[in-house]
Amino acid sequence: MHTAIHTLDLVRRRHVIGLLVSACMVLFSGFPGPAHAAERQVLSGHVPAALSRSQPLERLSASKRLDLAIALPLRNRQALSNLLQQIYDPASPNYRQYLTPEQFAKQFGPTEEDYQTVVAFAKSNGLTVMGTHPNRTLVDVTGSVPEIEKAFHLNMRVYRHPTESRNFYAPDVEPSFNLAVPVLAIGGLDDFVLPRPIGLRTNSFNRTPTLNARARASGSGPRGKFIGKDFRASYAPDVSLDGSGQSVGLFELDGYYPGDIAEYQRLAGLSAVTLTNVWLNGFTGKPGVKNVEVALDIDMVISMAPRLSKVIVYAGWVANDVLNRMATDNSARQLSSSWGFGPQVDPAREQIFLQFAAQGQSFFQASGDWGAWAGAISPPSDDPFVTVVGGTSLTTSNPGGSWLSETTWFGSGGGISTAYEIPVWQRGVKMSANQGSTSMRNIPDVACLADDVIWLVANNGEQGVVGGTSAAAPLWAGFTALVNQQAAACGRPSVGFINPLIYAIGQGSSQKIAFHDIMTGNNTNSTSPDKFFAVSGYDLCTGWGTPTGSHLINALLAPPDALRITPESVLTFSGPAGGPFKPGAHDYSLTNDGTASLNWMLVSSAPWLKLSPTSGTLTPGGPAATLKVAPTGLGRDLPVGSYTATVWFTNLNDGFGQSRRIILDVFAPPFITSQPASQAALEGMTATFTVETAANASLSYQWRHDNGVSLTNLSDGGNVFGSATSTLTVSAVSPANVGAYSVIVSNTAGVAVSSEAFLTIVPWRPVITAQPASHAALPGETVRLTVAVAGSRPLFYQWRKNRSSLTDNGNLSGAATRTLTITSVSSANAGAYSVVVNNALGVATSSKAVLSVASVTAPGVTMTSMYSFAGGADGGNPNGLVQGGNGILYGTTQNGGRTLAGTIFQMASEGLLTSLYSFSGAGDGASPYAALAQGPDGLLYGSTVQGGASDNGTIFRTTVQGALTTLISFDFAKGTLPYAALTLGADGHFYGTSYQGGAHGRGTVFRISTNEMSTNGALTSLYSFSNGNDGGHAAASLVQGRSGNFYGTAYKGGIHGYGTVFSIATNEVLATLVSFNSTNGAFPFGGLIEGDDGNLYGATANGGSHDAGSVFKISPTGLLTNLYFFTGGGDGANPRATLLHAADGNFY
Repeated sequence: MHTAIHTLDLVRRRHVIGLLVSACMVLFSGFPGPAHAAERQVLSGHVPAALSRSQPLERLSASKRLDLAIALPLRNRQALSNLLQQIYDPASPNYRQYLTPEQFAKQFGPTEEDYQTVVAFAKSNGLTVMGTHPNRTLVDVTGSVPEIEKAFHLNMRVYRHPTESRNFYAPDVEPSFNLAVPVLAIGGLDDFVLPRPIGLRTNSFNRTPTLNARARASGSGPRGKFIGKDFRASYAPDVSLDGSGQSVGLFELDGYYPGDIAEYQRLAGLSAVTLTNVWLNGFTGKPGVKNVEVALDIDMVISMAPRLSKVIVYAGWVANDVLNRMATDNSARQLSSSWGFGPQVDPAREQIFLQFAAQGQSFFQASGDWGAWAGAISPPSDDPFVTVVGGTSLTTSNPGGSWLSETTWFGSGGGISTAYEIPVWQRGVKMSANQGSTSMRNIPDVACLADDVIWLVANNGEQGVVGGTSAAAPLWAGFTALVNQQAAACGRPSVGFINPLIYAIGQGSSQKIAFHDIMTGNNTNSTSPDKFFAVSGYDLCTGWGTPTGSHLINALLAPPDALRITPESVLTFSGPAGGPFKPGAHDYSLTNDGTASLNWMLVSSAPWLKLSPTSGTLTPGGPAATLKVAPTGLGRDLPVGSYTATVWFTNLNDGFGQSRRIILDVFAPPFITSQPASQAALEGMTATFTVETAANASLSYQWRHDNGVSLTNLSDGGNVFGSATSTLTVSAVSPANVGAYSVIVSNTAGVAVSSEAFLTIVPWRPVITAQPASHAALPGETVRLTVAVAGSRPLFYQWRKNRSSLTDNGNLSGAATRTLTITSVSSANAGAYSVVVNNALGVATSSKAVLSVASVTAPGVTMTSMYSFAGGADGGNPNGLVQGGNGILYGTTQNGGRTLAGTIFQMASEGLLTSLYSFSGAGDGASPYAALAQGPDGLLYGSTVQGGASDNGTIFRTTVQGALTTLISFDFAKGTLPYAALTLGADGHFYGTSYQGGAHGRGTVFRISTNEMSTNGALTSLYSFSNGNDGGHAAASLVQGRSGNFYGTAYKGGIHGYGTVFSIATNEVLATLVSFNSTNGAFPFGGLIEGDDGNLYGATANGGSHDAGSVFKISPTGLLTNLYFFTGGGDGANPRATLLHAADGNFY
C-alpha cells in the first residue's frame, strides 16, 4: 500500500555486495525531510488501494479503540548507507564491525527532543501512550475512533473486503496533522491485511487416516515423518556444531503451550533448550488457534541447533513493535518469521530491517505455501533486506539417515516482486532459463524441507503432520546459529545479513558443494500455470537450494575472493574549496591469488573522480596491475564538506564484487557553533560535554582537562570516553575529574578552541542509583547482590539480612562493600537483604532484595539414585515401574536400546539393571510411553506409540525373561498414540485409551481380550471421542470403580473445551460427568484414583484461580469439588501426573 521502493541502479553489472549502498540510499530518499511548524504533514500509503473500488458500509464504531504505532524516520541517512556498505564490504576495515543498539540509536535514531515532541503531540490529542522504544523510532498509542479521527483529520469507515469473506476498516483519506517533527508512517489505521502464518500447512494435522501411510517420507518419527535429528542428518551431517552459545529469536503473533515443546523434545530425544518469552502490546502469551505455527518454529530451530543457549519468542499484536523489540534487544544473531503482515511496502518496517543489518542480525522469512506468486507477494516476503526461504520435498537414505535427494515442493512460494527493484547482489544471476526478472526482486533466496511430512506436537498435546515454508525459515535460522557458533570459535564476528554472501557463493566455484542444487519439480498453480520450474543454479522455486553442512558453513566464513586489491584502507584527497587537492593521485595494486587467470573490471559513480584503467586480465602469480586514481576538475566546484565515492571491482570469472572507498575532503577553517556547557554532578554520576561545528571536512577533536594545576590532553580509558569525538563522556565522576574542559577542533585549514566548561561535584549524601535485585536460586548456586551509589566519598557499606547486620564469614563475603557475594547458597541464606550506605553528609538505605532458595526435598526426606540411564543399550527416558509377583521391578524406556526404539528392563532392589528387550521399531513396536501392567497370567503387558504394521503403535505381552509377543498393531481406526498404561479389569480383560485416532481422530477407549494359551489378542473399540461435549484426547489410564464402571479423563473437549471426566461401562456406554470450565480446572492430563471414600481424585494441568492447575474430588455421580488451586509459586504449577493414594490416607 505504501509507495514502492526502487533500488538505485548505480552500476548495472554483477555486484554481489552492494545492495546495502544502493537500496539504503533509495529507501531513505523516500523518507520525509524536516517538517516546519506552520506546515501540515500529509502522509501517504495509508489508504488501501481497494477503497477506490469500494463504497463504505458504515462508520467504524465510536466505541472501538485502535492500537497505533507512530513511526519517526531515522537521522543521518547517508551516513547509515555508507556504514552499511562498509560493514558488508570484505575489503573495508569496518567489515562486520557491527553496531550495538545503543550505538545505532545514538548515531541514527531520532533525537530525544523530536521523540518527546511526538509523545506530547499524541497526549495533547487525547491519545494514550502505551509504549516507547529505546531507538526512538516508534511511539505506541491507543485511542478511540473519534480521538484518532480528530488527531489525524480523517474518518474511519467500514468496507467489504474484495477477496475475503469479511469486512475491514480503513481511513477514507490519508492522515494529516500539524507537527514540526517529521513522521514516517502510522501503523494500525486499517485491517485490510490480517497477519497470518504465511507458510503453514496443517490439513494433515491430527485429522486424517493418511497418517497411517509411510509414503513420501523417510524420517525417523512416527509414520516415517521427519522429526528432531532428521534435519541435521540431512542439512548438517558432518558437523559437531550444535548452536552452543547462540540464541535464535522468533517473530510470533500467537502463543504456544510449553508442554507441547517438552513433549516434542521427549519424542525426538532432544535436550531441553531454554525458552525465553518476550510478550508485547499487552499480550499474555495465551495460545490461540495459530499456536501450531509457534510450536513448529520453536521445534525446527531446536532440531537444527539442539544446544542453543536459548530460543527467544517475541510475540505481540503490533507487528512492527515485535520486530523493533527484536532489534533493540539484539539478543539473538539469527531471527526467523513465518508470518505475513503489514502493507506491501512499509518504511517503518524497512528501518527495522536496516537496524538488523547494521547490528549483524540475520533475518529469515518464509516465502509462502501457495506456489508461484502471480501478482503481489505477501509482505514482507519480497523485501530485499531479508533472506526469503522456499520449500522442498526431501528423501533420506533411511530413517534418521543422510540426504539422498530433493525436489521442489509444489507449494514453495516463488515469484517476482511488484514493489522492489532487483537488488544489486541479484543482478548478476542469469534469469533466462528460470523465467526470473532482471529488473525486479526475485524470490526465494534459499530453501529447506517444507513438504507436509513433519511430525509435530501442538494444540496442547495433539500430534500430527504439518508442513510449509513455516518450517523452512526456522530451519535456516537454526543452521545459521551453527555458522555463527563456528565464527565465534574462530574469533570472528557473526555473518549478519547473508544475501550478498549467498549470491556470491551461488555464482562462484563453490556453488555445487555449498548447496544441494534442486533441479527438478515446479511450483506452478492455477494462477501461474507456466511459472516456475526448477533449473540448475538459481531459480524461483528453491533459490540456490538447501544447505550442505560444513561446505556451506566454510563458504560463508571463507576469506575474500582471489582478486586482491591493495591498499584496503580508504584513500583520501583533501584541499580548500576551489582546490588544489593533495595528493595529486593515488594508486591501487591488483593481484591474482587464485590458480586461474581472471578478468576484472571497475566502475565508479562519482563525477569528481577519474580512474584508469577500468578493466584488465590478471594471471596467477603474474605482475600486478596498477590503477591510477585522481580527482577531476569537477571537484573544485564542490562546496565545503566531505564526499565519498565507492569504486567497485568485480572478478568477472565468479561475479564477486569488492568495493573501495575514496574520500574527497573540501575543507574550511573550523567554526564552533555551540560551545560545551558546564555541569554540576553528584560524585559517581555521569557527565557529558558536547561541541557543535559548522559543516566541514576532516575535523579532528581533542578534548582537554585543566585541573587547576596542569592542562592535559585526554585519551579514552578508565571513566573517559569520546576524547577524540564531538562528545566527551566522563562516567562515575570523582574529585579527580573536577576542573575545566575544552576541546580543540582542527583540520588542515585551521584550528578552533572551544570555551571552557566546568565540571563541579556537588557535596551530597548517598543516593542509590541502582537497587539490588531479588534472586531465586537453587541450593549450591552463587548469588551476588550489588548496589550502585552516587554521593560524596568515602562511602561506607553495611549489608543486612532481615535487618540484622552481616559480616564476612562462612559463605558470605563483601558485607562491607557494594557487592555482597553468597557462595553455595542454602535455605539458611533465604531472606530479605538490604544495604545501608553512609558518608559524612548522610545515609541511604536500599530497597529489599529477596533471596529465595528452592528446596529440592521435603524435610527429613532423602533421595537416592538407584540407576542413571545412559541412553545407549540400557535405554533412555524411563517410564513408571511396576513390581512383579516375584518382587522385582519392571519398566520401559521411551528410547535407547539397540535401535534407539526403546527397551523393557528389570531392576533389582540394589539398583542392578538388566535389559530384557530392545524394540526394533518395526512390527514389534517402538517408543513405549507407559509403564507395564501385570496380567493374571503373571505376564507383563504394555503398549508402544510407534511401530507395528501401520506404525501407529502396538499392544504387546512379554515374559519376565523378555520373550515378547505383539498382540495388536494399531491402525488409525483402532486408535493411535496409546500413551497410557493398560488397566486390568475385574473381568480379566485389559482396558486402555489412545490419544488420537478412532472414528473422529480424537482418541478411543478400547478393551483387549487375551487368552494365556494363545499368541494373539482381540481389540474391541468401546468408544471414539469426538472432541465435542464427550471430550477428546485421553492421555491417562482408566480406573475401575466400585460400580464396575471405568473412569477416566479427556485432556480436551467438553462443553467449554477444557477437558472432561467420563465414565464408561463395559457395554460401551460413555457418560460425561464433568466438563471443566477453566475456573474449576482445565486440561486434565493425569488420570483418576479412587479413594477409600469411593470418590475419585485427580488434578488438572491448568485452570483454577491462578491458571496453574488444580486438585479435585468427584463423586461417582459427577459432583465435583475443588480441593486446591496451585498458585505457580513455591507450591508448584501444572500437575500432569495421576495422584498416588498413600497408606497414611493422603494423596501425593
